Amino acid sequence: MSRFARITFVCGVALILPVSPSGVEAQTPAQDAAKKEGAASIASMNEFQAQEKKMSQLVREGYKFTKDQASSLEETLAQTPDDLNVRARLMGYYFAPGSQSLGAEARIQSRRRHILWLIRNHPGSWLLMTSEASLDPRGHVLADPEGYGQAGKAWLEQTEKKDASAALLGNAGRFFYLHDKALSVQFYARARKLEPERELWGIMQGSVMAFAVIGVTEMGQNGLPGPADPKEADSDFAKSVRRELDTTKDTALMRAAAGELMNRGFMAQSWARRQAGETPPVDALGLAESLLKRSQELDPGKPISGDLARIYELRGMVATSEAEKKALASARYEQLEKSTSGMSADDPANSAPLLALARASLDAGDLDRAQTLAKSLLALVPKVKADPRFSGSVDGLVHHSHLILGRVALRKGDIDAAKANLLDASRVGGGGTLSSFGPNMTLAKELLEKGETETVLQYFELCRKFWTFSNRMDPWIEAIRKGQIPNFGANLNY
Repeated sequence: MSRFARITFVCGVALILPVSPSGVEAQTPAQDAAKKEGAASIASMNEFQAQEKKMSQLVREGYKFTKDQASSLEETLAQTPDDLNVRARLMGYYFAPGSQSLGAEARIQSRRRHILWLIRNHPGSWLLMTSEASLDPRGHVLADPEGYGQAGKAWLEQTEKKDASAALLGNAGRFFYLHDKALSVQFYARARKLEPERELWGIMQGSVMAFAVIGVTEMGQNGLPGPADPKEADSDFAKSVRRELDTTKDTALMRAAAGELMNRGFMAQSWARRQAGETPPVDALGLAESLLKRSQELDPGKPISGDLARIYELRGMVATSEAEKKALASARYEQLEKSTSGMSADDPANSAPLLALARASLDAGDLDRAQTLAKSLLALVPKVKADPRFSGSVDGLVHHSHLILGRVALRKGDIDAAKANLLDASRVGGGGTLSSFGPNMTLAKELLEKGETETVLQYFELCRKFWTFSNRMDPWIEAIRKGQIPNFGANLNY
């Protein structure tokens, strides 16, 4: 699973899906020989994406319904209970904020009724893989401990059947994946035996195992975890999972767990450290690195350099000493050079990994390489914009390429060029992480340290046009007007 893969959070599980079958690492003979094996898993992922997209669209349609529309659909469903399209829309309605006028208890009862019907009548339906089909015993306004117990019993009855399909077992694993990880792992393992060619089940099993090791017990609707629970991470089951990961020769499982550990595992531990100063019993990044390296020893044909680069990047974000940050930046740059070796700078499919390389080369002090890469990426923008597969990444590409050029210019003593690039970085439409998490503030901070206050304030105002949460800049502006340099927090990393 590559650093440059697309990460899709489905049902609260991170699926690391390839951006393209061949655009990540230079192909070695061993990799070339593995193409046929990979084709089946790519087809499996494509099927999953298609089904997931269809169900997500249906439930999302229900988000917009009125109370009267939902009531009318309930009457329709009473006549044709097997119409899963109608049921999906209703499940979306009861899950969405638009149904709040019904009251929490009515929403809970309606959700329970539809979910129990699905488990008992269509346990293999892709609809049961959606968040709208989940039931939680605690943690939020729609938590339903009674419904969770009933649904859990229904799933156990279904999974005991001799003809239980892989889809049924996978849906059962999805149901239990936060609150009974031992059962979840068991069901995904059974699904893998029935459908060894379907990569999805291994990814899900590895995710749950990673959640157990880290102590992930909560998941938001956006697929992001709550703080890691150190007690769960220190439980007997978590320890048994750790032992299994330490000894298994199942490279697919090792890579799946590593991918989750260095994504949401790291997030969950970071939340725990910030909120309670918790020291986790297991280091998510350290374990991920160990699993990746051991998996490559067992299967040398599958590269890990992109993943290692991501781990070193994350470690650099939390490093406290300059010496450690410098060493991690160099290690990351080295791995990205390997993973991008042979990539064409004229192919839109390579824009994301080459941007990562440009940022890494700057952090490692290779200014000329960073400048060359950033300029080539800006020259590639028209092709990226014209390609529907990557057009959504154009604004981020422009934003970060100009920031790289600005930081290089600043290090070379050209403050005017640095200022111009900062403003050019803000002249984008936004979208994606720019609209949600916001713009990167590293160059702005560096210019503030040079006394270039007015340019930075102008940058802020331009960023307001695309940043949904631009009010977060208000305290920064106040601090700057007092002659201080704000604490930009995570906006130095986005």
